[in-house]
Amino acid sequence: MDNKISYTQARKQLKATLDDVANNKTVVTISRRNGEDVVILSADQYSSMAETLYLNANPQNAKHLQESIKEAKQGKLVKVKID
Repeated sequence: MDNKISYTQARKQLKATLDDVANNKTVVTISRRNGEDVVILSADQYSSMAETLYLNANPQNAKHLQESIKEAKQGKLVKVKID
């Protein structure tokens, strides 16, 4: 399914569009003639985006996360045994 569809197409194919978004993690933009475009994404995708925004909202936390990602890419990992 295309990632951008018209409002009319979305109305006619609502179930198929929602199934595609939910099952395939597709993001669909719906264009509207007399209004701003809207986006449909799965609840999991939305939650992930919201969490990322929240974690990066604090500059110190964002810096710490970026440093941790850099260290992980360099192989600086610590194995922890969890019982």
